[in-house]
Amino acid sequence: MIWVYLSLPVFLALPLFVLDAAGISRLGQTFALATVAAAAIHLLLPTEIGWPRPTAVPGYPIFDRFLTIDRPHNLVPSLHIGYGALAFIAIWSETQRLWIKLLSVVWLASLICSVSLVHQHHLADTASGLALAVLWQPVVQKSF
Repeated sequence: MIWVYLSLPVFLALPLFVLDAAGISRLGQTFALATVAAAAIHLLLPTEIGWPRPTAVPGYPIFDRFLTIDRPHNLVPSLHIGYGALAFIAIWSETQRLWIKLLSVVWLASLICSVSLVHQHHLADTASGLALAVLWQPVVQKSF
């Protein structure tokens, strides 16, 4: 799941291929609004991961670098999930191609699983990330 977790930037780039310039601009503004909302929550409700993280994962050298540079903080809401869900909403709303829609569903579901399975987030973080996207969903859908 580490590779799925690390694929988030690629997933966030998918809307660039299905939106026009105005749609990309509106999605960027929506990301900014979600970031400000999440920052306010992070300031009001600072959280930490509730379990000790492994120091290494034998057989998976990618974790050696990952665990040294990525520290879980500001967990609620998960912006990995919030951004991913906003990108998904934009992709789903704009494209008519079934294979792109199916790809985005599977990829988002995998991202949702990956944030917990690589010990970066709790289920509450994931749920609040999805809630953040749902909160801004009318802004995203109104713009397309």
